[in-house]
Amino acid sequence: MRKSPFLSDIAKQYDPKIDHVSFCLPGLIENCNGQVFARKSVKEYRILIDENLLFCANRVLWVFFHEVGHIILGHLELTDSERFSKKLKLERAADEWAFNQMGIFDHQGQVKNIPCFNCIKDFSLKCRKEFK
Repeated sequence: MRKSPFLSDIAKQYDPKIDHVSFCLPGLIENCNGQVFARKSVKEYRILIDENLLFCANRVLWVFFHEVGHIILGHLELTDSERFSKKLKLERAADEWAFNQMGIFDHQGQVKNIPCFNCIKDFSLKCRKEFK
């Protein structure tokens, strides 16, 4: 794992309990691009982002903000059973929070005409701007 001092500093501005953000080897976190690990005994969070996403800065930022969103929105304060029963709702809330932080929605809540939005939303494995 490689810590990202840059993203760690930004994360700490949102919540000082975020210890660090790291890029991890592919496959370390299953079925997702990023994950928050909570150490509840010391009220500390660590964010991992799959390093396969490094091909696109916008994807990295979206995953980063999505994971920070889970922390800011209090999702990690819920019990495991509450998180499981509300998983889809919590994921959508973190998605929306991330898109808002990145300025992808306009003032009416509509998606701006940004080519990266569809890549992010569809979890594209390649940058679609190359093919236009």
